[in-house]
Amino acid sequence: MNSNEEELKVTLKKAVDKGNMPNPLYKYRSFNQRSLQILKKGEIWFSSPLKFNDPIDW
Repeated sequence: MNSNEEELKVTLKKAVDKGNMPNPLYKYRSFNQRSLQILKKGEIWFSSPLKFNDPIDW
């Protein structure tokens, strides 16, 4: 992980800790074994904004 990704990760964590996240937060994905694992474990995953492919997402 490079320094920019680490900085973004820290910034996101601060936003989550302060409650500055939408409620609820949706993630659309196909239904498969990984989806079940995510639901069972209550996991959440965010892609690095450096890897976004849509300029509107910035």
